Amino acid sequence: MGAIIGSVLGGGLVGLLGWQHLRADEIAKNLDRTFNNLNEIIQGAVELVTKPIDSLSGIWSIITSVHAGILPIGYSLLALFFLLGLINKSMSFRIIRIEDIVRLLMRLIIAKAVMVRSFDLLNMIYNMSMEAIFSVDISVESIRIVDTAALANQIKEMNLIERILFQSQFTPISIVSFVLNIMVFVICYGRILELCAYTALSPIPISMLSSEDYASSTKRFFQHYAAVCLQGLIIVLVGMLFGGLAKTLLSNVGVNSDFGIGTSIALSIMLILVLSKSEAWAGKITGVN
Repeated sequence: MGAIIGSVLGGGLVGLLGWQHLRADEIAKNLDRTFNNLNEIIQGAVELVTKPIDSLSGIWSIITSVHAGILPIGYSLLALFFLLGLINKSMSFRIIRIEDIVRLLMRLIIAKAVMVRSFDLLNMIYNMSMEAIFSVDISVESIRIVDTAALANQIKEMNLIERILFQSQFTPISIVSFVLNIMVFVICYGRILELCAYTALSPIPISMLSSEDYASSTKRFFQHYAAVCLQGLIIVLVGMLFGGLAKTLLSNVGVNSDFGIGTSIALSIMLILVLSKSEAWAGKITGVN
């Protein structure tokens, strides 16, 4: 049954792509792109993580304009939360001494100063995370699973049907590799968009700093932002570790016609799962519940 399905898939592939794709060198190139593209995927993730946000001119201009528009709203909320805190303390008779009034005014002044410099503060946190990433020797182990030249010589000895069946058996790893590429793109760009949203809307959560009762929300906001920044370092670290792990587990691939299809699929799925959990790991490190 498996051979029949492989033949049908291979025949369809030939019909779509043409007979020239059954040449030994073309099959070898296809397999080379299938198996030996993990380096490109990991390097692409590293490049996206280390790409400065301000280099994305279109996105950066939107962030600055939205932040400037939200800032007046933040000032209004700042005064509102301060007033709510003042009323709450007054009704519970917690304002007795002059020191209590001074403490409230100092909190308001500090909250306003933080809001005024919120854009710079968040950029400082982001730049610190980038410095941490660049302080690491970013080098991914070269992952080369299949020797294309040796494989091409092996395929030349096959007849037409054998070539079709041989090429069809690698369909699962091709699909998983495609999904992995999409997931890396989504996760890395999703992180960038999350950082942009946090930066643009930062005056709203920072406005709660003026009230002692709601200041914990501002603390959690900075923790979440730091976690998203730290996620970039985790993605880079995972890419480096995955390169070494893949090189270790796939060291015997290609020996005795073992192309490591199952191992390659398992590693790719594991990389997808680990990258999808990178933000949760960063949150745990920064204390975000």
